[in-house]
Amino acid sequence: MKRQSCAALNDNPSRLGFIYWRPWDLSQAHMPLKDAAVRRIRKRQTARQSLKAHKIRYRREVKSMIGDRLKTIFTRAAAATGASLVATQAMAQDAATSVLGIGLMSPWILAGAAVAVPAIWWLSRNNPPSPRIESFPSMRLLLGHQTEEVKPDTMPVWHKVLRAAAAMAVIAGLAGPLLDPEQPLPGSSDEPLMLVVDNGWASAENWQERQEAVAVLLERAEREGRQIIILPAALPEDGQDLEMIGPVDATDAQRIFGSMAAQPWPVDHEDALTLLQNSGIDNAAAVYWIGNGLASDGTLELASALDRIGDVTYIDSLDDYNPKVLSQPNESALNMTVEVERSYADRAEEVTLQAMDDAGYVLGAVDIVMAAGDTVATAVFDLPEEIRAQVTRVNIAGESNAGATLLVDDNWRQRPVGIATNPNELVTSPVLRDTFYLESAMAPYARLHSGNIDELLSRPLAVAMVPDDTDLSERDMARLAQWVEDGGMLVRFAGPDLAESSGDELLPVDLMYGNRTLGGSMSWSEPLSIATFDRESPFYGVDIADDIEVTRQVVARPDGNLRERTWASLSDGTPLVTAEQRGEGHIVLFHVSSNAKHHWSNLPLTGTFVNMLRRVVDYSSGVTGVTEGFESLAPWQTLDGQGRLGTPSAAAEPIDAAKIEAGAIGPRTPPGFYGDETTRLAYNLSDAELSFSPLPSAGAMGVTRETLQTEGSNNLTGYLLLAGLLALGVDQGLRAFQNGGRRRRSGSESNNKKPAPTPAGI
Repeated sequence: MKRQSCAALNDNPSRLGFIYWRPWDLSQAHMPLKDAAVRRIRKRQTARQSLKAHKIRYRREVKSMIGDRLKTIFTRAAAATGASLVATQAMAQDAATSVLGIGLMSPWILAGAAVAVPAIWWLSRNNPPSPRIESFPSMRLLLGHQTEEVKPDTMPVWHKVLRAAAAMAVIAGLAGPLLDPEQPLPGSSDEPLMLVVDNGWASAENWQERQEAVAVLLERAEREGRQIIILPAALPEDGQDLEMIGPVDATDAQRIFGSMAAQPWPVDHEDALTLLQNSGIDNAAAVYWIGNGLASDGTLELASALDRIGDVTYIDSLDDYNPKVLSQPNESALNMTVEVERSYADRAEEVTLQAMDDAGYVLGAVDIVMAAGDTVATAVFDLPEEIRAQVTRVNIAGESNAGATLLVDDNWRQRPVGIATNPNELVTSPVLRDTFYLESAMAPYARLHSGNIDELLSRPLAVAMVPDDTDLSERDMARLAQWVEDGGMLVRFAGPDLAESSGDELLPVDLMYGNRTLGGSMSWSEPLSIATFDRESPFYGVDIADDIEVTRQVVARPDGNLRERTWASLSDGTPLVTAEQRGEGHIVLFHVSSNAKHHWSNLPLTGTFVNMLRRVVDYSSGVTGVTEGFESLAPWQTLDGQGRLGTPSAAAEPIDAAKIEAGAIGPRTPPGFYGDETTRLAYNLSDAELSFSPLPSAGAMGVTRETLQTEGSNNLTGYLLLAGLLALGVDQGLRAFQNGGRRRRSGSESNNKKPAPTPAGI
């Protein structure tokens, strides 16, 4: 058969892609079939052109309607916007327009909602029809397709509401909505705000809450475009003088205050007052005083000066925290005590104190209750001597500041004890040395040092023990006498040398020449035991071994003061231990030998001797001669505002006796340890001259008192923008789902439609 294109057809129908198959040449018999096909093709062409023209007219009409509608909308919105322009500017000036508890930082943005939301609603009325899927056999498309008028689909009402809500959420979010907006700050925006900050030790406990409260205040100031002046009341860590900061904008003020820290020393309101008077500032919109709730020198005067500048609001946190200070412990024979002081006593309060070592482990804890009306309470730690020797600090549980931290030095821990030795002593066994039993008794409970008198007094000592065989020169006697006057405790022991000496001034009582022998072959008396210790004696409560026997002793010369100077006696009433106070210190004499080689007593071989020596050390005044032995002590570890030990700052200076006596605490002499690991001096906040009194009433100060507010207005911008984006995401997801369903339905209808009949011969 011969294949021929439809190019021979009239009007060149070959562009339609028809192929005619005929076994012979085209003849008149087939002309009716050809004409019928051409007419059908032209008819469909005409229908398509008519549909195309209809669509063009429809689009023009829609555009015209949209233009007219938008023109009307914009005209009405412009009229409404112009009428409310003055009110909108006023709302922006106040920075918070409140509607149902919600304020707007940029209320003028809501004017766009009058245009955007109606436009979105109107444009969403009609949806363009979804594409129709048809199978593409050319003949079936041309011969079986029925022309229908296409109408746009109508969007559901809930879908329109969703789009309008999404647009409204975005617009409202851009307007900066605030939930429960605060009242505008006092004064005009041209006047600065002054921020006075008590950044001393009493503010460290809740310093984070103070920073949050100031941040809320500065956010309000930033929204209103206010300038800020900052006046800190505690000296800076670098040791420089107080410095006023500002005026600066609120953003810089937030950065500056965020870098500030509570210091471990008190505030100085007198210096702050002087700085304020010299600054020349005489006017401010308002003054906000972030206080610590304590009054010090110059507090009332500073409040009066601030009141002349502007209205003062005093903000503190006394509802949540009552500042407390731990004072240096007092010593007793069996335990140690710590004093807790607070400024406000309007309510009962339970306080837990913890004794800790260098590693931070809790070695003991004591709970005390401070009743209403009590400003001072005492905590008693009853710790074994071995545990007590490891204590380096005492803290108030749950509080972190320099006042709630008490550092402990050698006055409380293992006390340094010096034992004088005789370099010329010749012994064949260590047991025969005069110092053997002393060293054995004190080694577990004290830090021992041995040497001659010069070597011992060149270091800090609490107790100096001098056995009988120690040679004391006149120079040694003079140095020991002065050391005792300064607070040292000298403990001497009798023996053959002391029994035959005379004119010794370093004795608590006068002695009779020679010694008393008991129980010997030439004596009518028996060895004596130790009598029960009196209640007034430092040895009261020490167990006395039953097998103690005293065979020799040096005898005190009777006088009117002998009884009150006697700490221990034998069973016949003669003194065994006597003591006398000299200046700030004591001289103690054991009337028997410190060893067993002279056969004066078996006391050094018993546990009673060990306990008696421990009581003597406990009775001492602690380390003396710290500043006498050293011109000054360099800072070793210092406390920060949170009560944590760390490396001293560059401004910290060595401490000497004059600074300790003056109680100077500040950036030059911060609280902490001075010296080194072997010789440390604890310098605490309680050693300073603290003014620890309650704050006067608000009326007396001329201020308005408030508590810390760490929560400001909640900004809803992020929530509304997120809600708008989520709504738009849901809208697009629903649209994709609907278009997918339409395509599936259209394809199904196309597959189920009966094909159009094919003309015969085609």
